[in-house]
Amino acid sequence: TSWPSVPENDLDRRLRYLEDANADVLMLGGHHMTGVVKEELIRAIPNKSITSLQGVWGAYGLVINRKMVSTLKEKFEKVMEKKHDSEWGSDATDNLISSWAKQEEQKTRSPKLYISVPLMIDHPNRKWSDTWKET
Repeated sequence: TSWPSVPENDLDRRLRYLEDANADVLMLGGHHMTGVVKEELIRAIPNKSITSLQGVWGAYGLVINRKMVSTLKEKFEKVMEKKHDSEWGSDATDNLISSWAKQEEQKTRSPKLYISVPLMIDHPNRKWSDTWKET
């Protein structure tokens, strides 16, 4: 099953790539990616695949491996309760996921965070979001 049901947005195929990579989180959208390996990205583009990264801003949509849900839930709860150390200092989803992924990659020497190529979710009309601004 594809979502949405158009060939270039085949979520199932991307999830198989994520499973093959033994990774835990797939970002479906975002911006300001860090730690992208250029050669890996070049291979991913024609295949409409995924590529590893170390960080991303903008959690427009993401897929979390079932085995990681409780671990990430605990991280989010600690941050929301403000019972966390400084490296988990932000309560924004994208920052939490990026911090977690960097720590896991340092431990395992294997990327845990990937992003869809091309992005499956983006801002309408390719405009920037200003939802982070205080009113």
